[in-house]
Amino acid sequence: MSEIQQRTMTRDEAERLTERIRLTATSFMETRDKLAALIREAQEGRAHEALGFASWTAYVAAVCSDTPLMRLS
Repeated sequence: MSEIQQRTMTRDEAERLTERIRLTATSFMETRDKLAALIREAQEGRAHEALGFASWTAYVAAVCSDTPLMRLS
């Protein structure tokens, strides 16, 4: 069996990667909050009825079933 040698990143590389992680996490949290507000608005405004869906569940399934968010769930 051969072992794969992993290279340890430099301090500069690690700092850049860490900053990218922080920025991405912040962006994700902001986007998640925006998504939650839009979903709440759609539910409160009964968007499913306006679009002819039989129920809120049917609306969510149709709108979100192909999104990465739903695949994560």
